[in-house]
Amino acid sequence: MLPFLIPSNLFVVTALRQLSEIVTTELRDKEFARTCTALSDEIENAILRFGIVNHGSHGKMYAYEVDGFGNALCMDDANIPSLLSLTYLGCVPEDDPVYARTRRFILSDDNPISSGAPQGRE
Repeated sequence: MLPFLIPSNLFVVTALRQLSEIVTTELRDKEFARTCTALSDEIENAILRFGIVNHGSHGKMYAYEVDGFGNALCMDDANIPSLLSLTYLGCVPEDDPVYARTRRFILSDDNPISSGAPQGRE
């Protein structure tokens, strides 16, 4: 719905940092490694600025999607990358308080994707 998908962009930050490390150690291409690092830093700064929202019940947490103009969609879905999968993918540490609040939101009835959804087959 909104153009800036937070889980995918956090995954891109992780992948670019890994690519920078590989390019540095294996190809010795420091210029390309710097480009990867600079882009990952730019994306991460945008996430920190626009991708963390203050939810009324859960506090500061990651939004699922944002537009950079103050609009945010708070939900999660069953994809990877997803907000719930961020620690699995190595995008955020398990003890990250923003992630912990996000996880509580995702697993709560406040997540519009999970609220009232059928739980398996009947």
